[in-house]
Formats: sequence, structure tokens, C-alpha cells
Amino acid sequence: MENSVNEKKAKSSKPNGYASLRIKKEIKKRIMSDLARINKKDYGRKVDLSEYLDLLMGLFTLEHICQLQEGSLSNADRFEREYREYIANNGPMPKDEYLGKRLSGEIALSECPNVNNANKGNDVSN
Repeated sequence: MENSVNEKKAKSSKPNGYASLRIKKEIKKRIMSDLARINKKDYGRKVDLSEYLDLLMGLFTLEHICQLQEGSLSNADRFEREYREYIANNGPMPKDEYLGKRLSGEIALSECPNVNNANKGNDVSN
């Protein structure tokens, strides 16, 4: 009897293939509302969340990546990135001088250089 108390149940090593994600309640509400609308039909099986998200991921483009990356930057981050890119292309220059040229319009503002240059012609989907 002592052995049975000390023995632990073996856990099944079968992977289930699912993972959980933390999202805001508002986002979950929008997703569930969309799924309810999609599944409001007379025939066929229900569309599940995985299928819905897989379709959305397939529609994701490089422009969306650029939009998300730019949205995550502060003005100081954006300025620093453009300053370093300018130095790499045109040689060293004091930050104060660069700022003066940017304000006077001598140096043009670049548009999302990270995505446009690094991923030209690449598809986002797997």
C-alpha cells in the first residue's frame, strides 16, 4: 500500500497542438462577433477561430508590418533611426547639424526604411 501512495500518475506525452494567447477583451469581443456573423448560416459546419485567424494572417501585407512598426516608435526613436541611416549613407555629421538640415528641408523624410529595403519582394505568409 505504501508504494501506491508514493507512485505518481504518468502524464500523457501526447501534444495537443493548441496554445493560448492573451488579448484585450475588446479584441476578443470583435473576433467573437465576427465569428458569430460568419457562422450565422443554414448549412455547413461552423468556422472555427483557427480558420478565421489563418485567413486574416494570409491577408497581412508588408504595408501592415510597416504601419505596426511605425506606430510603435516614439518621435525620438524615429528621429534617431533616420539620423543613423543618414550617417550610414552620407558619412558622419553632428546630430545638431542633421536636425538643422531636417528642419530646413534639405534632408527629406524617409518612409518606413526597415521594411521597404529589407523585405523587398518577400511575402509575409508562410
